[in-house]
Amino acid sequence: RMAGLIKAFGMCMSAILCGMVVAFSWWGVNLLGIGLHSYGFTSGIMNALLTFYAIETAVLLVGCYGLLRGGGGAVASLPPPPPPAVEGSSSS
Repeated sequence: RMAGLIKAFGMCMSAILCGMVVAFSWWGVNLLGIGLHSYGFTSGIMNALLTFYAIETAVLLVGCYGLLRGGGGAVASLPPPPPPAVEGSSSS
């Protein structure tokens, strides 16, 4: 039911947002450096994580801009299929 409201474009945008949440859940908690969630292999992760967030945020902003400009959806529609051939009729 929710997919009918947000259509294919909204599903793509939601997937990007969920990917950002997963990245924070996996890597961002390690950057805290304290407690049970500090695994000790965090060197260099901060720059990579910030770069990932910047790229994903840029993609989301471009998508929202396109939606607000009246794009309605970034998915191109396919042309209709040709009509089926009728057997038994010949044009000669």
